[in-house]
Formats: sequence, structure tokens, C-alpha cells
Amino acid sequence: MEEAKTLIEQIAEWHGNDGHHLIVHAILTLSETERTSELIGLMARAYNNMNQYAKAEELLMSIPEVDRGSAWHYRLSYAYFYSKRVEEARVEIQRALEIEPDDQFSLDFAAYIERFAPQKQDKQAFADTEDVDAMNTIRASRPKRRM
Repeated sequence: MEEAKTLIEQIAEWHGNDGHHLIVHAILTLSETERTSELIGLMARAYNNMNQYAKAEELLMSIPEVDRGSAWHYRLSYAYFYSKRVEEARVEIQRALEIEPDDQFSLDFAAYIERFAPQKQDKQAFADTEDVDAMNTIRASRPKRRM
């Protein structure tokens, strides 16, 4: 267990330094039985931060329901939002807030979704956009990432 704690501390350091590829590599070197729900969630977060939202979603969905807490819903909301699945993102961030109503990361991301999500009449234009610069502008203004 001490080794896992050390790995989680290292992951926190890498996360703070945008070393997301290092996180993925370190977790992938573990055997499947060593990959706890917490580590899979951290790897999903790293994939989110590398703009690989489908991979993040796939990993999150592999986590047993019993281990799906506020951070799980936050991370899934994040993956959905940047995959242009705004309504699903709203649902998941609200679920995160139901579990932890005072979680500042979830509160900030909920506000962020409302700030940048299109209004109903603009949804199709948002879904169809290929404007990389526009999406990068939105990503650049996103709230601080959750651990």
C-alpha cells in the first residue's frame, strides 16, 4: 500500500507540472490487478487533459459504480463537454454537486459550462464546429483542474 501512496503522490506532482503522458505511462506499466479505481480515474483525468476524451470516457465507464464519486462525475462531465455533449456534461456536473455540493472545482466547472455552452438555438452550430481556434480559446479559459 505504501508503494501505491508513493505513486499517487508522484501522479499529483506530474499533474501539477502537466506531465499527463507520464501519468498514463506509469499507470499502464502496472498490472491490471494493481490498477485501482482511483488510479484508473487519475489516468482518465490525464487523458482528459491530453484532449483524449473518448479514452477518458472509456476508462471512467470501466470503474465500478460503487467507486463513482464526485470526482468521477466531474471527470465524465469534462469529457462530455469537450466532446461537445453539453447536455450530458450538465447532467454529470449536477451529479457531482449532489454528492459534494460545496466542491469548488465542480461549482466552477458548472459555471464554466453555462458560460461557454451554447444556448438551445446554437447547439447544432456548436456540435458542428470544426473551429480549432474557437475550441482552444474555450479550453484556455477553463477553470483550474481538479485532482
